[in-house]
Amino acid sequence: MRESAKALKKIYNTNPIKMIECGIADGKNSEILFNNFRISEFILIDNWLLEYSEHADKWLITTKTKFQNKKPVKIIISDALSCAEMFPQKYFNYIYLDDCHSPDHVFAEITKYWDKVAKGGILAGHDYTDISPERVAWAVQKFCSLTGNKYYHKMNDGETVEDWWIIK
Repeated sequence: MRESAKALKKIYNTNPIKMIECGIADGKNSEILFNNFRISEFILIDNWLLEYSEHADKWLITTKTKFQNKKPVKIIISDALSCAEMFPQKYFNYIYLDDCHSPDHVFAEITKYWDKVAKGGILAGHDYTDISPERVAWAVQKFCSLTGNKYYHKMNDGETVEDWWIIK
């Protein structure tokens, strides 16, 4: 389980939660979240574009298969920014961003999704440190600098990148 999800577990333990994950790929992280939390609503968002990966179409099929007949799961084929307005304010307990990693895009996602997080919930993401650490890290740091929020980041077990998270 990634570090931001461990932080979520400490806050919510076995209480039911509503979550969004943006950037699903083949659904491995989504499956871990699904199996480790009591989820009342789970929105999976990805555009599964072949321009991103030649495997995108296979990933979509894999994800659909994993979550077939799992009632609290809804799959949305879209980019995260385009569908942010679909969701109510202060509603989700956990929103996890892991799609496009350009600094401006990540900053825009954080800004759009922050208001969707319920009090005590977590806005989080992947790849805080990657081959270009200024990308995601810059966006997280800029958002927190402008809003006065504190952020956390920690290396994920078995990975070479960190998760980041902000508790509301």
